[in-house]
Amino acid sequence: MSSYNCSLWMLAARTDIPYMMHTIPHLVRMSNFPFTEVVLAIDTAPLSGDQVIATWYWYDGSTQRLL
Repeated sequence: MSSYNCSLWMLAARTDIPYMMHTIPHLVRMSNFPFTEVVLAIDTAPLSGDQVIATWYWYDGSTQRLL
């Protein structure tokens, strides 16, 4: 049997968090692959342009619990 050493990395903006909290568990489950680690990197840079008024995003640490 082969041994795999593969990580799944995803980069998301703060405004993507509500979407990613549903998508990440689905992607991991559906890939059916024994990832060594699953990492979500969140870009914490200040928002600019149209995103400045997007106040519907949040981050309360629950993303870590989903992974």
